[in-house]
Amino acid sequence: MLAAIEQLDYIPNTAAQNLSSGQTRSIGVFVPHFTRPSSIQRLIGIQEVLNDSDYDLLLFSTNSLEKYYVQLRQVVRQHRVDGVLVISMAVPEEHRLLMERMDIPLVQIEVFSDYASSVGVDNTLGGQLATEYLLAQGHEQIAFLGDVRESPFGFSATNERFIGYRYALSEANLAMSDDYCSFSGISDHHKEEAIRQAHDLLALSPPPTAIFAASDQQAAGVLEAARQRALLVGDQLSVIGFGDLDIAHYLNLTTIRQPLAEVGRTGANVLLQHLRGERSIYQKRFNDLEVIERGTVKPVPCDDSTFF
Repeated sequence: MLAAIEQLDYIPNTAAQNLSSGQTRSIGVFVPHFTRPSSIQRLIGIQEVLNDSDYDLLLFSTNSLEKYYVQLRQVVRQHRVDGVLVISMAVPEEHRLLMERMDIPLVQIEVFSDYASSVGVDNTLGGQLATEYLLAQGHEQIAFLGDVRESPFGFSATNERFIGYRYALSEANLAMSDDYCSFSGISDHHKEEAIRQAHDLLALSPPPTAIFAASDQQAAGVLEAARQRALLVGDQLSVIGFGDLDIAHYLNLTTIRQPLAEVGRTGANVLLQHLRGERSIYQKRFNDLEVIERGTVKPVPCDDSTFF
């Protein structure tokens, strides 16, 4: 028989084999705004792990809660995947219970819960590090710029980074000014919205000497607003971002580096462990964050009143 198989160049039907075994050999990854650079870095880490496994990656991108809920429910009910990774989105209880009934393990990335394995970055620590770095440079009039504090998808990174900012100011015995805290109504790290927010902050009296932007994309908007106002970044206005994405290198942006790809790798490895029968809930917040010093932060000027 083996000789006949070799002679006929027979190729087994993998789909049929999987169907008979009750397995799809696929991992479903759900992510909002998958073209966002931070999402791409997490996906790179996930794919690196799956490349060395017997599983394929099925990507489900969404830009609305309604679409996400429908996609997730259909994929689970039809048992189109063996496991699910959800990036930057909460999982509704009814969907979670459905996955339990279907014996489809779940791992959440960047959203933490008590009912599922979760991995992500310690955003509160990151916000604290960014603010403490600005404080160490002598800045006291520090503004915070972010998107919505609570994303409709259940992603709370902006709010967590804001909590870290607020904590660092408190530890330095500095009062937080509500005027220096800007949140947009857009949950997509929108550069144009960040430009508008930055203009509003810089029009204050007195204006901030430094701005902590909750993402590198938003920091890019702050830098553009500074350019439009003919401000010398670093000398007249310091700016720090969050992420250390490619854009940070191009803009010479001081920022907080976070291990996005490693978060993705860890999430994928935990899911593979669950698929091997190790179902205990795993929780990890990565705290190996660091300030990457570039050219957009300098010590506060001795007299900043002449700059605006």
